[in-house]
Amino acid sequence: MKRSLALTLGAFCALSLSACESDVDDVACVADTALDCGGEVRRSTLDTGEAFELDPGVGVGVFAEYEGDGRYRISTTCDTRRTGYACYFDILVSVPDGAPIVSLEGEGLEDDVLERFDDTTVSFRSVTEYDTDGFVLITEPGAVIALDTLLDCSCGNRYVYWIGEGAIHAGAPSNPIEFEPSSP
Repeated sequence: MKRSLALTLGAFCALSLSACESDVDDVACVADTALDCGGEVRRSTLDTGEAFELDPGVGVGVFAEYEGDGRYRISTTCDTRRTGYACYFDILVSVPDGAPIVSLEGEGLEDDVLERFDDTTVSFRSVTEYDTDGFVLITEPGAVIALDTLLDCSCGNRYVYWIGEGAIHAGAPSNPIEFEPSSP
């Protein structure tokens, strides 16, 4: 039975205060090799079938979900209602074990860019304001993904949320972070 855990972003607003106060015109960030976003890559479990109920415009977040059968959903929100600013996300998702990405579909995209670099890597550059932007990636059931997040061209891993081992997790300990589903 698929459950849906509700997440009130207001509870996490303390993390997102002043997160998106940029007026950057271009979404693409220039790679900065000096960024240290959390050291050695860590792996965490994503509970299969768990999903967030998002409140767009209220809080900043990158939400990772695993629906099952190789289907991952990545979504973004911003705290635009409070700040008046958009959030500029630059997200890279890859399948480190080499399993191919068999399908890719954008959700709620306007001026956002979703592109496949190769068979195992996807780039998502998003300007998120009062809405939710995101995409669904389908790979082999049970495949691990790596999620690398920049927010306003800075480390964005502290704004990554996921449900794993029955709990909501806020802030990835590394960037990228690897996610392994609890069941294929």
